[in-house]
Amino acid sequence: MHETPRHIDSSRKPDLRMEYQPFEVTSLRRPDEGWHYVDPAGHAHQWEWPNGKRVYQPGVTASLPTLEWVRTGTGAYPDGEEYEIGEHRCRQCGAVVQPAYTADRNRVFIPGLVSYTADGVPVSREEAVRLAKLHYGQDMG
Repeated sequence: MHETPRHIDSSRKPDLRMEYQPFEVTSLRRPDEGWHYVDPAGHAHQWEWPNGKRVYQPGVTASLPTLEWVRTGTGAYPDGEEYEIGEHRCRQCGAVVQPAYTADRNRVFIPGLVSYTADGVPVSREEAVRLAKLHYGQDMG
């Protein structure tokens, strides 16, 4: 049973805790940040991330700015739902390019739902922040 967040006595220093429920984001198919390809016309292609780093980051979408997706057909799953068939082509010369994908080698987790407690009692984020500033001189996140 989940207790309703409540206001905690501010006169003494409480034991404040912030807990994240881990959320698994392990990928079996994600962009391979080590992939780099030069097509027959000499145009270079690689995965790009918005922050400029060539490091895979769960939740951040990588792009292929030098390539375009060209639909070459349509397929259908056994239940009748359709999907696109196509290929990546160089935006400059039209060469077909097959970007490389990889899988995570280890399980990957990111912080999920967060909960706050004061002396073991659930409190709202706002109450946890208020108590942290009052007793510890810092924000709780």
